[in-house]
Amino acid sequence: MKRIIPKLLLKNSTFDPNQMVLVNTSKFDKVIEIGEPVSQAKIYQSQLVDELIFLDLDARKFSRTPNFKIIRDASEEIFMPFCVGGGVNSVQDFSLLLNNGADKV
Repeated sequence: MKRIIPKLLLKNSTFDPNQMVLVNTSKFDKVIEIGEPVSQAKIYQSQLVDELIFLDLDARKFSRTPNFKIIRDASEEIFMPFCVGGGVNSVQDFSLLLNNGADKV
């Protein structure tokens, strides 16, 4: 059986660097901001996808931890397994992601 598992790419917004937005990339160079990650996750849930993957593309560049608020907000709004990647640097980050709703890290 085939599974549908979309990935949601996250970066800092060019309009508000303190906010993370959903982006689409072309060859990882050209970045187009396309929306808010939690609302897109809700759309995917309504389309009955099997799982989601959240990837923070800027985590290593800015040496930051994962955005726990987005993960917590997503886990309150969607009811499907999701994976989180980017910025996981310690066992504590791993544990916090699982405690905030991620199923895989």
